[in-house]
Amino acid sequence: MAFLKENIPWNKGKKNVYSEETRLKMSIAGKKKRLSRETKDKISLAKNGVLKTETTKKKMSEGQQGSKNHMYGKCHSEETKRKMSKAHLGNTHSEKARKKMSEARMGIEFSEETKVKMSKAKKGTHPSEITRKKKSLAMKGEKTSFGKAELRLKTT
Repeated sequence: MAFLKENIPWNKGKKNVYSEETRLKMSIAGKKKRLSRETKDKISLAKNGVLKTETTKKKMSEGQQGSKNHMYGKCHSEETKRKMSKAHLGNTHSEKARKKMSEARMGIEFSEETKVKMSKAKKGTHPSEITRKKKSLAMKGEKTSFGKAELRLKTT
């Protein structure tokens, strides 16, 4: 929490300002303050549908940018990346979502410089056997949302 210069907390930088007895009392008091499921649901319903103002949204956005973001300067470990990949395996976008994504990309005009770069990147590359089979099936109007093993079975 940020404090204004004139609002410096009285205990900032001080250690052991509370006696052992007081700290024990505060600990017990903090543990007693648990909201029931019913209370949590009431709070949720009360906040449901409340729109945030543009300034509030902007403040929230700025509060997560740069060094204030919890992932700033950090990277996911290889193990975490594997776990996230495994968790998303088999997930596919709905037809509605795919249509939206397709429409979002339609009408994008690339500059001549970008077109040249894309052309250079593709030159000399050849699609794999599986990619060619997928394209072939797609041209015939068949769905191609299956794995490599299923594709081999389907084409043999």
